[in-house]
Amino acid sequence: MAAPDAAAGEANLNFFYEFATLDDSPPAGDFVKIRRIAECGPDPHGVNQGRIELHMWSRSEEPVAVKRVKSDFVYINRGREPDDRRNHFPPRASPRRHQEDMLTEIGTYRYLFREGGVPEYILRMHTVFQRGDDIWLVLENATGGDLFNRCLEVHTGEGRDAISQRVRRWMWQLLQAVSYMHGRAVGHRDISLENVLLNGDDVRLMDFGQAVRSHSEAGRELRYFRYFGQAGKDYYRPCNMYVPAAPLEWVAPTGSSGGQVVFYPGTVADFFCEVALPPDAVPGERCTVEPAGYHVRPADVFACAVCAFILSTSLPPWKVAHPSDGTFKWVCRSGIVALLRAWGHELAPEVEDFMARAMNMDASQRPTSDALLEHAWFEPIRREGVEGT
Repeated sequence: MAAPDAAAGEANLNFFYEFATLDDSPPAGDFVKIRRIAECGPDPHGVNQGRIELHMWSRSEEPVAVKRVKSDFVYINRGREPDDRRNHFPPRASPRRHQEDMLTEIGTYRYLFREGGVPEYILRMHTVFQRGDDIWLVLENATGGDLFNRCLEVHTGEGRDAISQRVRRWMWQLLQAVSYMHGRAVGHRDISLENVLLNGDDVRLMDFGQAVRSHSEAGRELRYFRYFGQAGKDYYRPCNMYVPAAPLEWVAPTGSSGGQVVFYPGTVADFFCEVALPPDAVPGERCTVEPAGYHVRPADVFACAVCAFILSTSLPPWKVAHPSDGTFKWVCRSGIVALLRAWGHELAPEVEDFMARAMNMDASQRPTSDALLEHAWFEPIRREGVEGT
C-alpha cells in the first residue's frame, strides 16, 4: 500500500535541476583572490571537492564569497534515482545519492530569486559559471560568521536580557526567510545554526543542497522518506524524519478510520512518525501500518525551534531526536519546558510556548512558519513595526 500523497515520481529530488543554469564565464582578471576561507565537500570517499574563497570582483564594490567545487561533484547525483520513496524502501536504488546536492543548491538559488521581494535574510547568489574543472558559485559575503559561533560568543560576553533580545531578533529574521521559501513550495531540510550566516548582525540562510519542493504542481503536500545521514543534522532533524523502512504492527487508535494517516507515538517500535492505516482498519484492533514519510515544512519548523533552544541556552536539547537518545525520550514524556527547568533555565513564557509548539512530536500539530511569525514572542517587533529591531 503506497502512502497517501506519495505518488511515484512526485517527491522528485531532481526537481530544481531544470533551474540550475550556468552563466557565461567572466573574463580572466574579473576575480582577484584575497584568501581561502574553508574547505567544502567531501565526496563519498571523504575527499574535499572544493573550497570557499574570498575574492574581489570587478562588478561588486564589496568582496564576495566564491564557492569553487569540482564539476564532477556538482553533477554527482545526475542519473541516480530521483524518486525519494524508491530510494528508501527495499529494494533500494543503487548507487546511493550523495547527501549534499550542489546542482540542487544552484537550482534552488535560481528558483527563489526568479522574482523580486526576496527577503534580505536569504543569502544571495550573484552568479554561477564554470571555469576549467570547477563550478564557481559567487555568493554574498556574510561578514559575521555563522550563527552557531556567534551564539557561543554572546553567551560568554552578554547578559541575559541582551541575549534574549538578540535571539528574538535572529529568530524573527530566520522565520522571515523560511516563510518566504515555504510560500514558494520550497523546503530547506537542513536548517541549522551552522547554515545561518550573519551579515553584520542580520541573518542569512544558506546551503540549499538538500532542498526539495514541498507541494506538487496540483498543490498537494508531498511526502519524503530518506533520513539516516541523508537530510539535516542530528540536533535539528525532527523525530518524524526517522521513517521505518518496513511496515509496523499496531493497534488502530480510537477515532481513526481506514486509510487515514495518523501519528505513530513510539509505543511499540522506536519511531515517532506518521503511518497510513490500511483501508479496513478498525479502531482498537491490531493491523499493519505503512510508513507515510514526512512533510518537509513541519520539519523545517522543528529545526527552527531547535535553533531557538540552542540560541537561548547555548546547548542542544539532545544528540538526536530519536528514542535511542535518552534525553529525547525523557522530553517525549515530560516536555521541552521540563528539560529547560531540569537544566536550570527559565525563559520568558512566550519563548517556552514557542518552543513547545514548534517542537511538537506530532508534525501535524506544529504551527506553520507564517503562524509562528504571529506568535506572542515577536509582539515587540510587530509593535515597533520595524523588522528585526
